[in-house]
Amino acid sequence: MVNRTANNGVGGVINGVGARIVRLRRERMYNRFAKTESLLLETARSASGNVGPCDELPLISVTIATYNRSDLLTKRTLPSIFGQTYPNLEIIIVGDGCTDRTAEMITEIGDSRVRFVNLPERGKYPSDQRKRWMVAGVPPINEALRLARGTWIAHIDDDDIFEPEHIETMLRFAREGLYEFVYSKMSKQTGTDSWEIIGSAPDGCWHVPHSNAFFRSYLKLFKFDLNSWRYELTADHQVWERMSRCGVRVGFLDRTTTQSPLRPGATSHKWMAEDRV
Repeated sequence: MVNRTANNGVGGVINGVGARIVRLRRERMYNRFAKTESLLLETARSASGNVGPCDELPLISVTIATYNRSDLLTKRTLPSIFGQTYPNLEIIIVGDGCTDRTAEMITEIGDSRVRFVNLPERGKYPSDQRKRWMVAGVPPINEALRLARGTWIAHIDDDDIFEPEHIETMLRFAREGLYEFVYSKMSKQTGTDSWEIIGSAPDGCWHVPHSNAFFRSYLKLFKFDLNSWRYELTADHQVWERMSRCGVRVGFLDRTTTQSPLRPGATSHKWMAEDRV
């Protein structure tokens, strides 16, 4: 007869040991980044006057990484940016080695605020679908951040939607609270007939929807890490945590300002989406 209690106990010990090893590896990784990023942040703050100039209408860079989603990008995401109540924008779109009609369709829009750059090849991602999802888009995200000229940066994924007042609201909230990085809530479709509100306060286990991140441009010194999957972390979660550990002033707006509908034909999300490549 199998002693299930003892068996579960051994499994619990193994799982516990494994979890502790992962935590230790993460701590070493975070400490390694912090040694340089904390100094870079101090320098960047000094150069920008700490919280930066309070222009009435500072240039805001909207950054988008994309891969072969020309229809969604041009018919869903970009219209939500063009419809913003805030006027002074530039839109930086970087392709992850796109092979579809993305470049043509962006050109056809004919908006001078939009700049598209296509990387010569797709990023080198893990073959495992879940691990690939954790870091997909890192090279084009980093390139978009490098190209951004604005005082503030608002990121959006290539299949998400900004509510019309998203950028205006986030800028006002950041300025009033003297924050360097702010985020809000997102309405996310998780199944054919199911939606949930995601995004939570920075209380030690914070969840920042990527398309809700709004931050001072000098924070692009925190580059997204293509190897975050090795620590069982998505690239965006890892970079937000690195910012927090270096003392970036973070503010959470308890309001839904973005949407993330499923892509056409999909019935699930994250790495489980049927069209995930």
